[in-house]
Amino acid sequence: MASIYNEVYDEMRSRGLDIGDFEQVLSYLLSAGVINREDSQKEERLYDLFLRMEDMAKDYLSLVGIKTMHDEDLQSIRLYAPNSETPDLCDDAFEEHRNSNLSGKLNTEESAYLIALALYYDQKLREEKITDAEMVVELNQEEFAIALATFIGYTASPSRAIRDEALRTLKRLRVVTFGKELFTDGDNPLIIRPHIVNLLPKETLRAYIKELEGAAV
Repeated sequence: MASIYNEVYDEMRSRGLDIGDFEQVLSYLLSAGVINREDSQKEERLYDLFLRMEDMAKDYLSLVGIKTMHDEDLQSIRLYAPNSETPDLCDDAFEEHRNSNLSGKLNTEESAYLIALALYYDQKLREEKITDAEMVVELNQEEFAIALATFIGYTASPSRAIRDEALRTLKRLRVVTFGKELFTDGDNPLIIRPHIVNLLPKETLRAYIKELEGAAV
């Protein structure tokens, strides 16, 4: 371990960084599970540091089986726990993780929301209806219920506590955002962020799209 530390130390110095920069980036990633450059000044700084040490950070994390996904277009970095599967490789949405700190799996309610919202986002994207500069999609309560029913034949839980917790989980995963009084009026929609494409496995999304297209024929 000492030799690894020394190697990282020397490599950071050669890049005009120090070991503290390396430790800071990895510590934050391991704690939060994700860095989105646009989300805060802190994450902007950490993202820019990551770019200068990306190969070293990925190699170091891979030693303990942690996978790193870097989306350069969205300027986002996300970690996947050991033995989990990244969206590019996975065909089962229920294998994704409940919290952004890499622990736990999504429950049925959370998985249903994730799949339906990803399909809704993909539909708007393919229809070229996403004109917002931040590439977000808004939907109200009725549109949310219709998306669940249309895309996956699911009805949200009658329990508000369960619904709210599921949405909070997706918010922690940085794939949606919403205000304090979600769906209370037209000014408080659910907002789907483009980062949702990094969480739902592409094969799962393609399978659902193919099924929907077949049903429409």
